[in-house]
Amino acid sequence: MNLSGFAFIIWLAGLIHANRILSHYRSMAFQRIAVIDNQPTPTIDSQLEKGLILDKVLEKTEPAIEILKSALQMPGGDPLLLYLSGVRMAKKKLYREAAAFYDRALASTEDAFLARRIRWDYGSVERHLKEEPV
Repeated sequence: MNLSGFAFIIWLAGLIHANRILSHYRSMAFQRIAVIDNQPTPTIDSQLEKGLILDKVLEKTEPAIEILKSALQMPGGDPLLLYLSGVRMAKKKLYREAAAFYDRALASTEDAFLARRIRWDYGSVERHLKEEPV
């Protein structure tokens, strides 16, 4: 076997391993969503978690955005989940929603490091909002 054949076998083994791991994470994501869906009354944190899982792990962007937007209408929320939701909205170029999530996260966090991260990302969102037509 030459070097390129050996490299292909190593690459293929890595691909198979990566797909097994991804399949495991997707399965865990579906299980967590089932637990969230079986809650008698959804909380903001459970809805934020569900939206983030749908978008980031399962790549179901449209339902994730709708869930995150509806969660924004609920009171409270964990600062980290609010921040991460803002990050997802900013990546989707939904800057107004991202700013709303960042505002809520900043108002509710006592973690100085998280507050710095929020302010940093908020600056980028504000620049985009200034460029948007009103």
